[in-house]
Amino acid sequence: MSESNQAIVKPETPPAPVQPVSEATQMLAVIERVASNPEADIDKLERLLDMQERIMNRNAEQAFNAALAQMQSELPTVAETAEGHNTKYAPLEKINEAVRPVLQKHGFAVTFRTKQQSNAVEIIAVLSHREGHHEETSLILPLDTSGSKNAVQAIGSTVSYGKRYALCALLNISTGEDTDGVPPANINNVSPQQIQQLRNAMRVAGINEQQFCNSAGVATINQLHADRYNRAMNHLQNRAQGVQQ
Repeated sequence: MSESNQAIVKPETPPAPVQPVSEATQMLAVIERVASNPEADIDKLERLLDMQERIMNRNAEQAFNAALAQMQSELPTVAETAEGHNTKYAPLEKINEAVRPVLQKHGFAVTFRTKQQSNAVEIIAVLSHREGHHEETSLILPLDTSGSKNAVQAIGSTVSYGKRYALCALLNISTGEDTDGVPPANINNVSPQQIQQLRNAMRVAGINEQQFCNSAGVATINQLHADRYNRAMNHLQNRAQGVQQ
């Protein structure tokens, strides 16, 4: 048989890889089938919709946690460049400038809410992710009436102060001077910023520092372990709400 009469066999094209179908997509297909049935059970459809919402919320939370874990290692330490009362601190605008590019890279955004209370302001910092999940933290601070501030200035100063500390607490941001990579000796204890937040919360809750230390089982507030900070803040804030009601 001559070459011209031989059949030309073309190589078979490999099949396209099968993409896995997500649980949410499968559930949506079931909901569409049930909804298209004129005799569909409304109660069953509502249960399916509730299940779909739970799946979407769970997936959004998982995406949030995964992105947050990746982002944490990229968040910088913000230098304390502003002068306060016998101390230095990292101003809010410098913290925003340092963290905003990292937040955007990983699909996060930070917003704030405030609630006026009697002689205090609650500042709520909200960390939202593009997949829909969000987490928040809050601080209740007494109005900053120091100096010659009027009522409006006292609120503005307190809100600015609270945003700075709430943002640092929400993202676990460290502030301080450059130590050339050498960690401070009290790395496992609460930071100076957290100590100040605890003291502010104590004033609102109506307890003194010694009472707080006695209940926490430490000689001084500086000895409080960092792992106990969130629980201590929640306790003080709950107590403050009880005092103000």
